Parts: sequence; C-alpha cells; structure tokens
Amino acid sequence: MVYYKTGDSTAHLNLRWIQGTNNTTANSLDIPSLEFDQSTHAVAGGEGATLSFQPAGEEMQTLSNITADVTIFYNN
Repeated sequence: MVYYKTGDSTAHLNLRWIQGTNNTTANSLDIPSLEFDQSTHAVAGGEGATLSFQPAGEEMQTLSNITADVTIFYNN
C-alpha cells in the first residue's frame, strides 16, 4: 500500500495485492486524487480510479465499469 498526502484535503492511494492459484495474479487499485470532505470519508476526485490485474505471463489489464468502496483507518 502506498498512501501519501498531496494537499490539505487530498491524497494518493495505491493498493497492490497478489491472489489466485499459486499467487499468480497481481492486482492494483490506484486512486490518484482522493478528496477528503470529512475526517473519516474520502471520494475519488476528478482523476477517478483505476483497477487492474495481471495474470502471470500476461499484460496488465484494466477493468472498466467497476465500483469500489475503500475505507482507510489511520492514526496521526
């Protein structure tokens, strides 16, 4: 997971994980522009989000028409 603030109320989030038989599929959820409207709630900004997957030996494929809910817990 990569998470970093890009402004007072914005951040970039990238999650990557491995799944599948013998852990052969890489997945990525990239949200380049999270906009925080409350301290506990954020939405994807104008740049949207990308969900991709890559089976072993194949090219990265981006999924379309996907909705994802992401909850982030953090401590200052």
